Amino acid sequence: MRTSFDYVPSFKYGGTFRNVAASVGPVFSFGNRAVVSAVVARGVAVSHSSMSISSLGIMAVPRTEGGAEIVEVASGSVAELANLHVGDLITSVNGKAVNSPMELAAELQNRTPGSQVRLGYMFRSSALGYFGKETVVTLGANK
Repeated sequence: MRTSFDYVPSFKYGGTFRNVAASVGPVFSFGNRAVVSAVVARGVAVSHSSMSISSLGIMAVPRTEGGAEIVEVASGSVAELANLHVGDLITSVNGKAVNSPMELAAELQNRTPGSQVRLGYMFRSSALGYFGKETVVTLGANK
């Protein structure tokens, strides 16, 4: 069950009206419940199911702010070798912004295994919050 509460001030004829909206409803999850539950527990809006990015060896979900959040890293994968972790948010490929896992997959799909790309990502530190980083990875095979 998820609840939300929104407050939106509005102005009309010089007076102020306050618009308040509240909603309560069930949250449905299909597929990997553990991943979706963990992501929802962190306050991340999940609008689609997770997507596999095989050339990096990750599963990713979209974020409402844009980017592809890593929710799973395969052991021995390109992402693990590049020190990417669950919770990191991939935001660009070779300087071009990616706003979803689908855009990330599209940027990587025509590249040959063994080619190098520069990934921009946001790393979450418990002490400092999110900050930007970049890494160069050598792509694995698309399966």
